[in-house]
This record gives sequence, structure tokens and C-alpha cells, in this order.
Amino acid sequence: METKNYGIFSNEEWPECRLNAETKAAIKGYDTLLCLNEIGRFSGRSKSGVWCVGITSEYYRIANFINYENNHNRKVIMWSENKGLALQLLKQIKELGIKTHMNLDSTRGLCHSTSLQSFHGILKDNALLSYNELIKQEKAVNTVRFELREPEDFLDYIDFCSCESISSEIVVASRQFGKINDDDNFKYKPGVRIYFDTDELQNVQGACMDGLHTFRVYKKLSLDHAKAFVFATTSSLEIIRKERNISNKIKEKMFSLDGEDYWTPGEFVDKANELIYTQCT
Repeated sequence: METKNYGIFSNEEWPECRLNAETKAAIKGYDTLLCLNEIGRFSGRSKSGVWCVGITSEYYRIANFINYENNHNRKVIMWSENKGLALQLLKQIKELGIKTHMNLDSTRGLCHSTSLQSFHGILKDNALLSYNELIKQEKAVNTVRFELREPEDFLDYIDFCSCESISSEIVVASRQFGKINDDDNFKYKPGVRIYFDTDELQNVQGACMDGLHTFRVYKKLSLDHAKAFVFATTSSLEIIRKERNISNKIKEKMFSLDGEDYWTPGEFVDKANELIYTQCT
């Protein structure tokens, strides 16, 4: 069945719930169902096989998402429980277009989190690598992301969140638990929280805004772009400092909290941010 690169359900067939929207999207030949939310984000593969994503109803985010999906040959259909909102956004998109907008003006900084074990490899490479790049180099990767059944191209990117977000810590915690856990009221063992300057990262090769993630970089990002590394404990920092071939430039960017081994994500993010904003501003 032929479809446009992006579209919306007609008034006559407007789905009354998300499950109904997923089924109808698959029947109509769309690859992706975009659910417009008041708050929050979600993503995952539906039972009908459609890639289903929920993001907030902001024009720039929606335009970036549709543009990314279309560039990867996926056709998108929009839906919301609030039909008027969806129709209003469709009109706005048609008027302003769906090109990518680098809109990170309100983001104070960007973060990527990883385990201490993975950080050893990152130091050796002097770079962050995407999942697919790690696999190409036959490096072991501990991940639970396959639960989401993401599109294959997602594995070509390194993901970043805003400094205020706990999402990168949820990734670290989920790997420890062996399953995705998006509840923030649990204890886990933080690894390394890596900080980046927003303006600088927007201009690197492979910079990507896909609407779903705060920010992404294609395949590889040199550690030279990192502004700071925060460890939960001084003991974990000292272990890393003993690694060979770490430049003094990298060592000077390393900081630690004098805390316990286990934290809630919110506690670690708040304390790490407080430290960095004090040390680096």
C-alpha cells in the first residue's frame, strides 16, 4: 500500500487508543507511529511491528524526528489522544517544513554515562564509539537495548542527554540489573559521567538531532571534546588514574565525589552537576 513519507489519520478513522493506532498504522503501510505527548518520551516496537515513539508536541522536536525517520526510509504517521493538537502540529510542519533544527539553546550541557569497565576501553580508544563500531572491532558490549527492538541505524549513534537528565544513568543501571528500569527510586553503582559543551558538540562531524534523543553523534567522538569526567568515589578515580597512556590533559578533567558506592540516579546526577558547575565555571 502506497503511503506518503509522513501523514496523519483521517477524521473518519481516527484511532481511539494507542493500540488501535499501532494496528492501523501497520495496515496502512507506515513504518513508524509518532505519538504526541503532553510530557515525557517512550519508544519501542509494537506487536504489529510498527516502531512506536512518543515525544512531546514541540515543533522542532517533531520536525527533527520526521526528518530523521524519512532520511532512513521510514514513513511516519502521527497520532495523539488530542486530535486537535495533532492537526495543529501537522499544519505547522507543512508551513515551516521538516528540515533538521539544531535547537539546544536551553540545554546547559550534554552528558554521556558509562560503566567503569567500559571506560577502560574508552580511554584506550581515546573516543566514544557507537555499538556497531564496537562490534566491528570485536569488543564486548553489555547492553539491554535490544528489548526495545530499535531500528538498526540506531546502533550507529552515540547518545547524549542534558546534564539535568538521569536518562544516561538509567542506561548504566539497566545494564547492571539486566533489564530496562526507568524507575528512578532505586540504588545502583554509578560509573563515569562524562560532560560536554553543547555548542562545541553541535558542530562536530556526525552531529545528529533525531527528535527522540536529546543529541547523538554518528559512529565516533574523540575524548578531546570532553570537558569533565565525574566518578562516584575517590577509589574508583584512583583505579582509573593508574591506567597507562592517559594524557595529563585527560587526567586534569577527572573529578570524584567522596560518596558511597551505591546511589539513586537523581542523587548522583545532582551531586555530580553541583561538583562540575563549581569546578568548571
